[in-house]
Amino acid sequence: MIDAWRDTGEARWLETAIRSGQWYMRAQRLDGGLFRFTDLQFRTACFGHATSGIMSAAVMWIELFRATGETCWLEPLYRALDYACRMQFATPEDQNLAGCILEKVLEPDGTDASSYHIRDLGTIFFIQAAASLMLSAKDG
Repeated sequence: MIDAWRDTGEARWLETAIRSGQWYMRAQRLDGGLFRFTDLQFRTACFGHATSGIMSAAVMWIELFRATGETCWLEPLYRALDYACRMQFATPEDQNLAGCILEKVLEPDGTDASSYHIRDLGTIFFIQAAASLMLSAKDG
């Protein structure tokens, strides 16, 4: 939507992107995360974190800040990045997990199976958001 606004100059695309960014701000949890199944009243289930979802929102908030210059996008962005950093496996026993971002914790199923759900999307969007923010800071 932001690219469509940049390409066409039509305000409706930026207005739609702003509404999307505001929705994600309202859906963001106090810990900085997001739940996959958030209803229209912003209620969620007990399980279903989506680190990839909040990191995708972080990328959008960076772009909205670039497009609008409004600082309202920065606080949820920094909370989201802080959340992702807390979801990162910094010192795991299994070195295959080193640096991974935990996507979500699964609902208990009565077995001893790991409740950790790893997806590459959480890590990918985290890297995109962090790199984009670093480039923004470098550019002024």
